Amino acid sequence: MTFPDTDPKEAVTTYVQPTATPTAKIKAVGAAGFAASIVFLVLAQFGVTLDDNWSNLVVALIAVAAGYFKKSDTANGAEKKVN
Repeated sequence: MTFPDTDPKEAVTTYVQPTATPTAKIKAVGAAGFAASIVFLVLAQFGVTLDDNWSNLVVALIAVAAGYFKKSDTANGAEKKVN
């Protein structure tokens, strides 16, 4: 797969995922978002609260960071393919 404005000699990395099983990156995002939400829930039980917008922002940033820093793998049927 190449884009019209790029040099055809430069390959674009694509992933083929034949199953619906989530990749490691997606698992990391889900787990981090869930864990961050639980932390805010526990803090609220102890009287430490943030505005909903701020807590949602922090949860989203933690989830995105987890997905960004998690390395891709070829497990779960996802194979790396270079054209």
